[in-house]
Amino acid sequence: MLNNVIKEFEKFILNYDLNDSRIKYKYDHSYRVMDISETIAKAINLSDEDIILAKIIALLHDVGRFEQLKVYNSFVDHESIDHGLLGSSMLFKDNLIRSFIKDNKYDEIIKKAIINHNKHKVEEGLNEKELLHAKIIRDADKIDILMAKATGLLKQNNNVLETDIISDEIYNDFFKEETINNTKRKTSLDKWISQFAFIFDINYSCSLKIIKEHKYIETIFNSISFKNKETIKRVEKIREFTMDYLNKN
Repeated sequence: MLNNVIKEFEKFILNYDLNDSRIKYKYDHSYRVMDISETIAKAINLSDEDIILAKIIALLHDVGRFEQLKVYNSFVDHESIDHGLLGSSMLFKDNLIRSFIKDNKYDEIIKKAIINHNKHKVEEGLNEKELLHAKIIRDADKIDILMAKATGLLKQNNNVLETDIISDEIYNDFFKEETINNTKRKTSLDKWISQFAFIFDINYSCSLKIIKEHKYIETIFNSISFKNKETIKRVEKIREFTMDYLNKN
């Protein structure tokens, strides 16, 4: 089953321009998230069936991103379209899912996981299996984003960040130990800081372990030298709070 999903994903991606670095990044991201999802699924002792399902969900979780960029030339959901909902629509309303998987027994699990992978919070009312796979893909997706930031795969404008400020609302929200709503972000540094809040929505200890052992958070924090005195104080408090949370959890 997984082999066919991979084969069909490679056919699907031919509809998009892999010479575009943004498309290539999302293509590579899909495979990396698949590997991370497998690691998490094995660490929490899932069955072989659920491990394979977690990998399938991971490979398909961002199918909406490719069409989003093609149509809107943007990866910013609130300025274009919700890519989780778009991906679900492409797969299930357009029946694209049947080219990947012939059996419909996993449809609701896959659909709910893809719809919820990019939401601020997981919707209520999911059954046990749907919630399980929604949590795995959310963790794996966040881990890869942090990895990409730490390694430079996701570029950031350091010159802008060095002189930017953290808005009061984002700064105060961070210490609530919750993810930050993207629509609240006002500055480039707000966006940068909000990615550290990913750790407050990590579901499994093995996922936090990956983040901690690879030092993704420390690496991202150390990548910028700030010039505004108030920003320096705020960033340092956020750093201390973040590292303390990682160590405790």
